[in-house]
Amino acid sequence: MSDAEKVYAFDTGPLRHFALGGWLAVLKIVTRDGRVVIPESVEEELKQQRAGDPGLDQVLKADWINVERRYDMDYLQQFAAFGQLLVDNRGRNRGECGVLALGGVSGRFRGWASGEGLL
Repeated sequence: MSDAEKVYAFDTGPLRHFALGGWLAVLKIVTRDGRVVIPESVEEELKQQRAGDPGLDQVLKADWINVERRYDMDYLQQFAAFGQLLVDNRGRNRGECGVLALGGVSGRFRGWASGEGLL
């Protein structure tokens, strides 16, 4: 992702609400000026939850939602750091860690997060 590119990164919760509420097409329209991404951790959470909510399949099949699979050290270190803060003993909140880590490796978010002591 370049800093000039407009990117929308979504966590599991908002995508879940848009999908189950029948508003996923609206989200596509609202974000049409950029690229919509989810980290692999959000994809995994959606896959786990679709057994109870088959409507989540539409998020996983949406061709305009791109899964970011990152294995670079910067991303992995940030994912781990956020994981220590957010992931509970049942493994919840991994999606949030992925979204924050994606933001952390982009320049615009990094400056703010560092100033707040998050990175």
